[in-house]
This record gives sequence, structure tokens and C-alpha cells, in this order.
Amino acid sequence: MINQRQIKNFNYSTLSDIKSASGRDNEISYCIETETSYRYLSAGSAYTANDEDILATGDGGNTRWLGVGGRYGTFQGLKDVQTRMLMGVNYLG
Repeated sequence: MINQRQIKNFNYSTLSDIKSASGRDNEISYCIETETSYRYLSAGSAYTANDEDILATGDGGNTRWLGVGGRYGTFQGLKDVQTRMLMGVNYLG
């Protein structure tokens, strides 16, 4: 069971804070500045960080925070990326 103290650890005040944070696969964190919930992905090298719905992480390498709810919470997985590519929006590196 998750307690209130643990929930506080998943909230970040600024974009810089969440980008410097480490995470674990499928962990959900919230950024107050962007008003967005992000899901941590350890194998996210296919996604180019754009400081909105796809963020770099403090772990570096292939890791990403993917927006899943809120202002930039439009990421729904591979199907969404394919749709964006068809619309001419390039989020792949």
C-alpha cells in the first residue's frame, strides 16, 4: 500500500526537477509546472525528448518520461506515435 509520504515523492515542482529525477519502469510522477503526469520508460530511446510530452530523465541513456495525463498527457503508446507520424508530427529521433 502506498502512503502519503510516498505519493509526495512522486510530485515534482518544476520541469527541471522531474528531468533530473530517476525512476523505475511504469512509475507515474506528476510535474506541477507542466500540469502533467508522466510515466517512466527505461527503454525509450525511440522517443526524442521535447520538454513537453516526452522528457529526458536523470538516469540518462535510453530513459524517458512520457506524458500520460494533463496538459501534455497525449502519449498513448506506439499507436499514437504512428498516428502523429502520419499527420507529419515527428517525435522519433
